Amino acid sequence: MKRTAWIGSWGTTILLGFAVGMAIGKAGKSEIQPRRPRTEAHGEERGSDRSRLLASLQRFQNDLAEKERIALSLRAEIEEVRDKLLPPLTPEDEKWLKERQGEDKRTQRWKRVSERKKELKRKILQRRDKVLRADGLDEMASLFESEDADDVLVAIETLKDLLLGRHPRFDRERFKPLVLAALMHEDWEIREQALEYVHFAYFGEEAAAIALGMVNDSHPKVKHEAFFCLWPSGAMERHQEIAQSLRALLHSEDKENRSAALWHISNLAEAHRYGPEQPERGYDYYSEMKDLVMELSRDPESEEDVLEFWWRRRALSEEALERSAEILAATDPDKPFDLLHRDPVSLEMRELACRHYFRVLRESLDTGLRLDALSWLERTRDKSLVPELKAVAASQDAEGIERQLEQAIKRLELYGRE
Repeated sequence: MKRTAWIGSWGTTILLGFAVGMAIGKAGKSEIQPRRPRTEAHGEERGSDRSRLLASLQRFQNDLAEKERIALSLRAEIEEVRDKLLPPLTPEDEKWLKERQGEDKRTQRWKRVSERKKELKRKILQRRDKVLRADGLDEMASLFESEDADDVLVAIETLKDLLLGRHPRFDRERFKPLVLAALMHEDWEIREQALEYVHFAYFGEEAAAIALGMVNDSHPKVKHEAFFCLWPSGAMERHQEIAQSLRALLHSEDKENRSAALWHISNLAEAHRYGPEQPERGYDYYSEMKDLVMELSRDPESEEDVLEFWWRRRALSEEALERSAEILAATDPDKPFDLLHRDPVSLEMRELACRHYFRVLRESLDTGLRLDALSWLERTRDKSLVPELKAVAASQDAEGIERQLEQAIKRLELYGRE
């Protein structure tokens, strides 16, 4: 009995131990099991992050490639547009553009002035209402004193029209101080127009004094008008003052001033030759300034102006003829020759001109210029040119103008002078 009880107790103990071991084993498994899935999830998470990073980098690279493609396309379009654009302006082009813009502004200005002048003239020149006419003259006087430069221009232009149009008489002396004040105006166009009025309104010593006071004006066009004003003014007794002003212009750094001086050296003498005080002879300013003119002929900017000046003189020194020949020899035969429309005055200069035009016939590549030169040679009606023209016609230089050469030769042979 006791032994049976002991065996049962022992079996129970074994079973209980086994049960406890199983329980402990299960508990250990339950503690380990959750950790394995966490370890696997962390590895998967790392792999997923790397994939996302690689995908982002790939998208970034694709965006960069697309932007680079767009940039290259834009650069190509810019270059295409740039090729179609005009080249940058040269200093000469910029100067021309500035002058053109200035001319456009002046054109618009004078259009406004002209319209206003017509209205004021209509008021002054109407014949039925003397009060309205007087009001118009008062308005013209008040415009002279306006601070608006356009108002002053309207007044001067109206006054000039009244003077030159043989309109009903008006009191010119009333406007004289107003015109003299306009000669001092800061606007060069007002000074120029006031001088033009003096040119036609006054004569003799008074006009000469006014003009000589303006020949040193700051603007070339005002200077030019001042010398014009000297022509009929009876200023022949003031030659030294005029010569001094001409020298100053010849020394000027402004090309337009130098050109104007050369022009007036010739034309003032011609005007004085037939002036009321000295009808028998003129005053030759060139005799006093020929050395200065020769010096000016060596300035590339002025040599053509000097050539034109000599072109219009009746007699030239050997030195002037030699320099003229040098200038013509250096003239590009493919360049339009501005003096073509005017025959030289002296026989010596005509010979130089013939040489130049024969050179154009032989050397120029411009058919139009060659035909112009041929026309000038034919216009001389000089029969002695025929042999040289025939020589040109028989050479390769006749190509393109064969028929015109043949006709010119025939006309010279028929109608030319020995």
